[in-house]
Amino acid sequence: ANGGTEADNAALTDLDPTTTWTSDPLVRANEWSDSVTGIELHLGEARYVHRVNGWGTPTLPAGVQGWHGGNSVAIAVQEADGGEWKTIVTHGSLTRDARGLWYWDFNSYHLAKNIRIWMNDETEPQTPQNIATAVTFNDVEVWGLPAGKTPVAPAVDNSMYERYSGFNPGEGKWGVNRAQALALQYGVMMPAWVPSEGYGRGGFDANERDLTGGAFPMFYDLPMFNTAMMESLGKGAPWALAKAPTGKNSMCNAGEPRDFMNDYMKPYASTLVDIQYGDEGGFNRVESECFKNWFSWSKQNIPGAVVHANSWDDPSWYRDTNLSYYVENAKPDLLSWDKYYWGANGGPAPSRVVMDLLGTNTWKKQREYGLKGLTGDGSSPILYGQYLDYNWDANVSASEKSIVPSLGLATGQKWFGLFRMEYNGYDRSSIIDHDGAPTRSFYEFSNIFGNVTYIGNYTKAMNSTFVAYKPGQYAARGATPSLSGYK
Repeated sequence: ANGGTEADNAALTDLDPTTTWTSDPLVRANEWSDSVTGIELHLGEARYVHRVNGWGTPTLPAGVQGWHGGNSVAIAVQEADGGEWKTIVTHGSLTRDARGLWYWDFNSYHLAKNIRIWMNDETEPQTPQNIATAVTFNDVEVWGLPAGKTPVAPAVDNSMYERYSGFNPGEGKWGVNRAQALALQYGVMMPAWVPSEGYGRGGFDANERDLTGGAFPMFYDLPMFNTAMMESLGKGAPWALAKAPTGKNSMCNAGEPRDFMNDYMKPYASTLVDIQYGDEGGFNRVESECFKNWFSWSKQNIPGAVVHANSWDDPSWYRDTNLSYYVENAKPDLLSWDKYYWGANGGPAPSRVVMDLLGTNTWKKQREYGLKGLTGDGSSPILYGQYLDYNWDANVSASEKSIVPSLGLATGQKWFGLFRMEYNGYDRSSIIDHDGAPTRSFYEFSNIFGNVTYIGNYTKAMNSTFVAYKPGQYAARGATPSLSGYK
């Protein structure tokens, strides 16, 4: 512990949760110094390490929710005593998972004899206004390989992803419009929000990705890429962007359309297959024009990438006049939104679940205007789909996990964004244990995603123009519901 006593130092690694070290007040700095709030760990000999786990508590301002972060965290490694320190994490977080765990993942192995962890001045990536005033550590663990062992890259087979590489849908080239050509080529897409490099948050490797049956990474924070993750997934792996081009919500604030690919991205440009420009902004016609300009530029310069905005369940995005104007003028390939139906405190009742989901205003209207399409008369439909919330600390039942994508496929959805495939990011985690092993929840979701991919191979060529509901017997249902669809 920086500036700590012998007892403070012992408390950090004695695996006794009752012994602690507290830094009060919290002192932050971009570079390590004798005065900054931090910890220096000595491993005895150099070994390859992949992450640090910690247990503790940030002291947050009055009224701030306990799951908020509190400060940005930096981590550096040193291969040998007296050697150069290499900073590998710059935007880590004091956000803890539901069990009070900090899980700082390096995204790849780094040779280290010594490790420094400290509170830095970078913007806390999740809740920057809620800066911690102090922090308490109970214990710290370093996870890596035994001394003398070197990491072995796993074998990667990306043959199932070949359809994502270098595709140009053209316009009318395949007898259908651009959006439909992309759907026929790619099937039902499942981009998963994952951390960019420098954030100290983990994401899937090639083996875990393959278990999902087709999910691929979607980066959303600057620098909008994670080289270590993409290297681990192997050549030809598809990827996507959210909040393009710069990790922000507004498009008009992004300036004029331009080449935004940085040096991290360019070697992987041929497999960029989905670009969500901005995120969750309210609808207005000025912003719609900015989307139009970016979509047009993107179709010309990155033709293989689906282009779209994304809304939450916002009334401005399910008004007829707004959706009609947006689709026919901005000409997205896809309408997408996020609305999460279950949480720790409940969700739709089994007796009403189908009606409640299909009765959601955004679901109804985005489906309708996806089918009306670019011309407004149904002759040139575009795609629609929604985000699935699958990485919260509330581990809902397998049937609750599966009902949204099942109804989505039945009503013609061609895209499911996965929110989020991260280990102890903003949403904490029910998909891994503290040692990083996938949980039962991870495998339940993976089975569902695999089924989506399989069924999507058949539904990708279909427009779902009518929804009918055939009610069965259910004790809690008082009356027979009815549902009609858009024709």
